[in-house]
Amino acid sequence: MITIDKLKKNFGEKIAVDIEHYEINQGDMLGLVGNNGAGKTTLFRLMLDLLKADDGKVIINDIDVSQSEDWKTLPVLSSTMVF
Repeated sequence: MITIDKLKKNFGEKIAVDIEHYEINQGDMLGLVGNNGAGKTTLFRLMLDLLKADDGKVIINDIDVSQSEDWKTLPVLSSTMVF
C-alpha cells in the first residue's frame, strides 16, 4: 500500500503538489493525468524520494520513504501472477 499524507511541494509561489490524503492499495491501477506543469512528475519524484517535500510524507508498506530506503527492497507481487 502507498499512503500519501499532507504532501506539499512548492517552487517559489507555484504550488506543485498539495495532497491532503490518498491511498493506493496493492493491485490498484491508477492513471495520472494533467496539463504540463501540473505536478505529475514532481509527485513521482516525491514518491521515490528523489525530491524532498516541503511538508507531509509518502509511506510505502509502512515505511516512510524519506526516512528509510528499505522500501526499495520490498518484494513486489503482481495481482496478475498465477501460482
